[in-house]
Amino acid sequence: MTKNIHFTPEAKQYVQLRLEGFNVFNHANFQPPSGIFLSSTFGETSNVIQSAEGNLDPSPGRAVQLAGKIYF
Repeated sequence: MTKNIHFTPEAKQYVQLRLEGFNVFNHANFQPPSGIFLSSTFGETSNVIQSAEGNLDPSPGRAVQLAGKIYF
């Protein structure tokens, strides 16, 4: 979502506020399927991508950020 807040009537100078969300619904990010043809699990996805923090949560998790930019 974005919102532009104008300082002048000519709309030349303004601040833009942005709210961005990533993985908002927090879906699991699955690892690629097994590619070993002779394996009994060939073509199956059996795990999610783990985070680098070691907390065993699927990565990347839900993230929301607020950004602002000044145009002049």
